[in-house]
Amino acid sequence: MLVVWSVQEIREVLKSRGVRPSYIRIRVFQYLLETDKHPSAEEIYQELLQDIPTLSRASVYNALAALVDAQVVRVLTIEKNELRYDATLPEHGHFQCEVCGQVYDFQFDLESLRCEGLEGFWVKSKDLYFRGICPKCMKGG
Repeated sequence: MLVVWSVQEIREVLKSRGVRPSYIRIRVFQYLLETDKHPSAEEIYQELLQDIPTLSRASVYNALAALVDAQVVRVLTIEKNELRYDATLPEHGHFQCEVCGQVYDFQFDLESLRCEGLEGFWVKSKDLYFRGICPKCMKGG
C-alpha cells in the first residue's frame, strides 16, 4: 500500500538532506514516493507534464540528480539502456518481467545471502535484480 505524502513532509525530508525544496524537486520526489512503477526519467517527465506544461526534461533530470545525490532516491540499472528510479530505500530486490517490462519489488533476507570474495572491500550499495515472466503475463495478460 502506497502512502500519500504531504508537500510539507516532502519539503522537510529534502531540507533535512540538504536539498533545496524547489517546486520541481518536490513534485518529482512526490511522484516517486506515490508510485510503485519504477519509472524512467522520460516517464516522470511525461506524467508531470500533464500538470506542469512548462516543465522541461532538463528540470526533471536535474531534480533526479539532486534526489539521488541526497540519497532519498535510488537508481535502478535493471534496463540495459535506461535508468529507472525508486524512492523505496530499505533494501529490497527488483524483478522485471521480460514480456510486459513491469518492475516489481520483492523482499529478501540480506543476512542469509552468502557472498564470498569481498573480504576487505567497502560495499557502498547492494542491488539484486531478477528477470523472468510475471504471473499476469504467464496467464496471457
